[in-house]
Amino acid sequence: MCAQFRESLGISCDVMDDVGEKSRTLMFIAEQKSIMLFEKADNLLHDISVKGKCSLRFKQNDGIRQSLRDLKRIGQIIKQTPNKIIECKRSRRYNVRMKDDIEDVLITGICESTNGQYVICDSRNKKLKLLDSAFQIISRLEVPGCIHGITSVDATKLVCSVSGKKLNLLYFVAVNVEGLEIVNYTDLPHDCRGICRRDEELYVSSINALYVYTLAGELLRKIDVNESIHSVHRCAVSLDGTRIYVTADDSTELVTLSNDGSLLSTFTDSEQRKMGNVHVTHNGQVLVCCWEDNSVIQLHNDGREQLAVLVTNGDGLYDPQTVYYSHATNKVIVGFNGDEIMVLDVK
Repeated sequence: MCAQFRESLGISCDVMDDVGEKSRTLMFIAEQKSIMLFEKADNLLHDISVKGKCSLRFKQNDGIRQSLRDLKRIGQIIKQTPNKIIECKRSRRYNVRMKDDIEDVLITGICESTNGQYVICDSRNKKLKLLDSAFQIISRLEVPGCIHGITSVDATKLVCSVSGKKLNLLYFVAVNVEGLEIVNYTDLPHDCRGICRRDEELYVSSINALYVYTLAGELLRKIDVNESIHSVHRCAVSLDGTRIYVTADDSTELVTLSNDGSLLSTFTDSEQRKMGNVHVTHNGQVLVCCWEDNSVIQLHNDGREQLAVLVTNGDGLYDPQTVYYSHATNKVIVGFNGDEIMVLDVK
């Protein structure tokens, strides 16, 4: 307001200087406007002096103290045993087919939200399906292409890799009380296949390279893989970020790379099982789907040897496409080529 009065008075003074003796009428009008402006300025200064200064005071939220009292701990130290063998006991199967599914169900990715719900990727029907803690479908979201994988971004947001005809996307989705909702998407300048997360980075496999993105979908770097690897199909990263596990299309090998793409080791299955999706648990254990042999195996975290077989065709498994270990519920969930998922309780 003060600046406005100062500007108006300046204009009036300029007018009076310019008019001078040229026109007594214009000079009179300019003088009267100036007087009015001075009166308004005096009134403003009076109001300011009457109102006085404003004081600010911080009022603390008393609930903070009670919340701190209720905390039993500020965190926990987790002992990581990446080569502890996972032993499964009882297994159950749950139907995840919907009435409007046109194609046969093909589960290519599984992820978990913090509220105990699961999101599965039905690639053939181009749907994300939300399951409750009892593995019943409660919501779904259609996507514009085939879904290759999914991983969490934060407590309520997930991201999946989607491709189609002239289409490669990072597709960000929110899990809320109403179900699944698209947040945004990032167009990728390259082919996309598998996706995984480590800390604040997303790793996306793309035929002959790996691309690293921020959790917001911004490209950080490209990792050129060793020339001996003919394709990069699925990927997972060790907890410390020093090893990247990669499987190729129609291959019996799992390749372990350094974080700059150099070859560290190659695991070749003695039974010639073809490797598919690879998953690193919260404890650092490495799980691999062997889709042709109908099994899920556990490898040493150096990627050099097999430690155990979790589930096989004899347990009713057929063509496994993806595996996920839920730390919250201590269950292994396997998605495969069919209308059901398999849930295994861990000892």
